[in-house]
Order: sequence, then structure tokens, then C-alpha cells
Amino acid sequence: MTMIAALIVGVCISGLAQTPGPLPGNPGNIFVQGQRIVLQLTASPGGEWQAADIEGKVVASGKSDGGRVDLGSLPVGYYTLRSGNSSAVSLAVIAPLKAPTPSDSPLGIVVPSPPWNTNQEVWQRTASLAALGGAGWGRGALAWSKIQPARGEMDINHMFDNYFKTMHSAGLHMLGYVHQAPDWTGAEDRRFPPDLRDAFAFYREIASRWKPYLEAVETFNEPNARNSGAEIATFQKVAYLGLKAGNPSVTVCSSSLMMRTSPEVLQDLEANDASAYFDTFDFHHYTDIDNLPDAYKSFKPAARGKPFWITEFNNPVRISPESSEDDPSPADMKLQMDRLPKMYTVTLFQGAQKAFYFMLQNRSESGRNFRMPDAQVQFGLLHKDLTPRPAYLALAAVGRLLAGAHPIGKLEISGASSVYAFSALPDGKPSDVLVAWTGSGSSSLRLPASMSAAYNVMGQNLNPTSTREINVSSSPVFIVLPAGTVAQWAQNPSSHVSLTPRPAPAPPSANPTPSPVVLQAAFSGEQLQVLGPGQRNLSADFVKARQPLQIFAYNFSDHQLQVSLEAKMPRGWIAYLSKETLTLQPGERAPVLLNITSDSGGGGMSKTIVIRATGPGVGNSTLTFNVTPGR
Repeated sequence: MTMIAALIVGVCISGLAQTPGPLPGNPGNIFVQGQRIVLQLTASPGGEWQAADIEGKVVASGKSDGGRVDLGSLPVGYYTLRSGNSSAVSLAVIAPLKAPTPSDSPLGIVVPSPPWNTNQEVWQRTASLAALGGAGWGRGALAWSKIQPARGEMDINHMFDNYFKTMHSAGLHMLGYVHQAPDWTGAEDRRFPPDLRDAFAFYREIASRWKPYLEAVETFNEPNARNSGAEIATFQKVAYLGLKAGNPSVTVCSSSLMMRTSPEVLQDLEANDASAYFDTFDFHHYTDIDNLPDAYKSFKPAARGKPFWITEFNNPVRISPESSEDDPSPADMKLQMDRLPKMYTVTLFQGAQKAFYFMLQNRSESGRNFRMPDAQVQFGLLHKDLTPRPAYLALAAVGRLLAGAHPIGKLEISGASSVYAFSALPDGKPSDVLVAWTGSGSSSLRLPASMSAAYNVMGQNLNPTSTREINVSSSPVFIVLPAGTVAQWAQNPSSHVSLTPRPAPAPPSANPTPSPVVLQAAFSGEQLQVLGPGQRNLSADFVKARQPLQIFAYNFSDHQLQVSLEAKMPRGWIAYLSKETLTLQPGERAPVLLNITSDSGGGGMSKTIVIRATGPGVGNSTLTFNVTPGR
């Protein structure tokens, strides 16, 4: 956007005490209903101007006074302002939040973070826009190499102190994630450090330092691109122990896995008792909503009853080749807007305790991973200058109308192909909220009882002529009902409404108690079998059948431990550990060699190896991995 607009005058809106409100100057040209909209056009200081809504209808016009444009008050909606031959300026008017976002809000969004963005003004503005849109949680990166430039040097950059304080002051709960280990740890690209004491020290420090501001930590971002299941489980254990040592109340999330995670990796997480070392199980999905039920089903066993956090989700749209601003076409920007509520709705229905849309700021990437190899795709709700795309209004509608949402179920009701019911707090009032849409075309949705209100995808009040009938299309609508209405329908056969409850989570398993002793198989990247593009198997493929495997045992407690080791091998295999008992001092890392031979002479099928550490104060620490004999 080459013509930047900035608010000169903002009018305080009544009733917004203790709720997010616009910052002075309305960054991004995002206003709340009732504000007088006064803009300063920097690229076209004079001449005629026109403002149009999302359908192109002119809603205001005039002549600027030295670039000053007064649009008065406008209703909720997305608008573009044009003056002369200058580029259009976008702005949005959203309904004000009448109540604070609930502390247990399931709605989150990925926000700008260091080191990719070091502009504190951008942090402040985007945090404000996220909170103004009703997102209670933000997700930002923890750049390990910037926070800890060298081993033993935890002189944390004040940039991150300021970042988390800025996000917290805007009202956002923060989830941090680590995406890469520093070079000084000796880690290969997107792989874990060879010496896991480096990870323990780092996670302990960040949890302690940012205790008031960093409420949850995701231990690694999409590690299954370069690491095996056994390695992911081992790293999870170390990160968990470090984080809880720094802040026992921090929420420790699992590493966030890609949706296309192989079954072998998930099976290995289970076998290594990884669920004892996370509070939430996290993964990402970038796909059509029709594909989500199978994805969630595949992840349930590894979660072992722990709640899901979906920390990235989207289904991006193409960037128009004609745009110089990374914009999709007008039709695709509407599609982006319509998709956002559907994705939040189905993600929550499938079992996500928290859902983070990717992402708030402008973000373009190659479409090769989204079946659009010849295109660039857009994820962001904002332009580069933070002015809105239409989908930002959809975020604000979801944030206001699904505040504190908990899924009730999916309804079968005449007039819409998809109707999902939630108990929520729209405008702070306990209510049932339906989110409804059709697969294509439009139809009339008839309700068994009167609605309290209805809103379109932008949060505009539809004011339907009938309180029991509303037109529904492929663009979702929000229908607000008195609390308890859906339960009454489900219990009353004459309502002709059937309710499918949300999919049940996996039953809680008997998760073992975390052990302070962690066992590590020191694979190299070359030893791991590739399953497919960008993924690796949990198996280790040895060049020689009798090549010993390096194992390390760590003691992350604050006292000495006596440890007994035992290796369980498949029938026909022979193995011995170079040490079967260890005395481990606090913080010690002890090497042990595992020697393996197979009666097949090599080249056989993969086999599972289990190593267990036991002893007083140790509990039961398990390391499980698969080995394929070398040929």
C-alpha cells in the first residue's frame, strides 16, 4: 500500500473499560464502530476522494483538505478509500468488544516476533490489533541463537524482554516456540543439539526469566522434518524438565508436528512415553476442513488424552500476479475471509483446546506445498503497512462472537450443510452460538426457536426480518441463541434437529511420572531412513551391522543417582551395553555403547530396541527406537 493513512483524531468509545481498544492513531486504519474516521493521506494531499464498501458501493465522498479526509462514522465493514490516481487505502470498522476476552479463550493467532521483526512499534501495533480482534493468545518465536549467543552466556537480549512485556501489556497470553538450535551447539540444520544439557539450560532460563509473560512454550517447531520419533521424544523430555525447573507453572507443549507426520514417528512418541513430558499435544494443519477428522484421529493415540493445541492452521489463497502488494484477487480475498471462521469452527469442533491462525501479518510463500506449484500464496490478514485485508474482519467476528467458545456439537438441520453449535460469551453474555454455511449456493435456514441476533462473516448485524429464519450461503453466518437452546432442541424430537457431539478425545492413559534420567540415542542425520519428502524415519540405518551405537545417560536432578541399565532385543539379535550400572552426578552426561549383531547377517527388517534405566529416584526411563541392520 503506497499511500499510508493515519488517524488524526480518535474519539473515546464508552463502555470499553478494561477491554481492548484502539491505540492512539488507530494503527492499520482499524476503527471501532462509533469512532469518527479522520485520515491523513500522505501520497495524495488534495483532490476528490471516495470510500467504497467491500461490494464497491460508495459510502462516503468529498474533497480532501490538505490530505485530511473526514469520513465521519461508518458501520461495521471493510472499506477502500481512493483519491486521484493513488493506490487504494484499506480500512476496517469492527464492533467494539463489550467484555474482556475470557482468560480461557481458545482463540489465538501467530504474531510478529524477533528476530524477523525487531521494530518495537510494529510489536505494539500488531499486539493491539490481535487483542482488538478478540484473539486472547499470541504465538511468537524464541530465537535460541539470539537469546543465548554462546554456551554458558545467558545474557539475554533485552529485545526479547521488551517483546514479551509489549505482548503482555496488550492483553495477550503468549505461547513461545523454538525453531532452530544455535550453531554453537553443534546441531545439524533443524536438528537437535548433540549435548542435551545445552537444551536443559536454555529452557530453564527462559521459563524463569519470563515467568510473568511467557505462559506456554512449544519445545520445537515441526521437528519431524529432520528428526526421528525417538529423538523428538528424547528432546521433549529434556525441554520439559528444563522448563518446569525454571517455572513449575508454565504450560509445556509438545513439539508442534506437521499434519503429514508419519505413523512411525507417532508410534515412537508413544513407545518412548513422551506424553509424560507435555501438558498439551500440538500439531499444525494447512488443508481443507474436510481432511481434518482423519488427521485428528491419527494424532489421538500419541496425545494419550492430553489436550490438543493447534498452533498453526490455514488454507491459504493465491496471490494475484497483478498485485504489487502480495494481495490475492478481490474474489480470493473474500474467500480468505470466508475460510477463516470455518477453519476456527471445525478446528475447535475436532478437539482443539486452543487454535492459532497463521498469521496476522502479511506473509507470502510459494504454493508448492498447497497444490499450487506455480503460484505464491498469502496467509496474512494484514498488508505490509498493517492495514487490513477483509479477513481481519472475520477474525474480529470470531473473536467477539465465539469468545470463550466450547463446542456443543454439529447439528443436522434443514437449510445448511454445516451447522456447528458452541456455548460462548458473545459480547460477554452466556449464549449458544451457531456457525452455519452451505457447500454452495444459498438456502433458508429455519430454526425451531427464535434467535437473539445474527451476524455475517464480517460481524455485521443482519437484522433478519424473521427471528426463526435466516438465509445461509457459503459465507458463514453467526446465529446467537439463548444459552441452553441447543440442548433443548436435542432433547425434543419435535424440533427435528439432531446433534452430533464433538469427537471424543482418547481416554486418558496411565502416563508415567517424568524421570530425571533421560536416555539419548546419538543418531546422525545420515543414519535416519527417509520416509518421504522432508521427513525421516525413526529407524537408524547402520552402514555395518556390528557398528556400535552411542547412547548417553543424563541426570537432570539436583542429587546423585544410582542407575541400572537394561537393553531388550528382538529374538535372534545379540546386544550388550558397555556399562550396565552408572553413578550419575547432578548434570552429568555418561556415555554408553550399545553393540548389536543380528543372526540375519544384515539387511533384515527393522527391529525395535528398548533400553530402560531404573533405580532409586529414577523411576522408569525408557528409550525405544528401531534399527535396520546394514547390508
